[in-house]
Amino acid sequence: MTRKKTGSAKTTRSNKETYEVMIKAIGKKYGDIFTSDELLHFPCQHLCTIDKLWVKYSDGRFGFSIQKEMYESIAGKPNAKYDKEALNKLCKTVGWRKEEGDFINYSELYFNTKITSGYLPLCVVWGRNFGCFGRSWRKLYDLFSRIETCKP
Repeated sequence: MTRKKTGSAKTTRSNKETYEVMIKAIGKKYGDIFTSDELLHFPCQHLCTIDKLWVKYSDGRFGFSIQKEMYESIAGKPNAKYDKEALNKLCKTVGWRKEEGDFINYSELYFNTKITSGYLPLCVVWGRNFGCFGRSWRKLYDLFSRIETCKP
């Protein structure tokens, strides 16, 4: 994982590198998506390391744990159960979803110093609206659940 705070190009590279590290950690190949089961049993050591690097080098603006905290804040409770409405609000809040409800395309992703807290990491292997979670953003909640179980 890129360990320096820098601009757009390195942020983009770090985001892609996050996906590559995650997919290799579970023995899949580039372009594959994660299943819910893979996210719920993702190796804690890898997940915690990835998250710590994002949080540290973004000054607390990015990371899976930051996204989880935002989700819980929107849902109104800690360790919130799956809440489709809260997840949709999170996607709009961080900028993954347009106001009219469509998810952004890869070409619409932006990587610069002014991006919203929680925007990254966003596992990027996109065709149109296709990311590492496939078309199931519920899998993001599965990742949040794993973050909770991986806490030291």
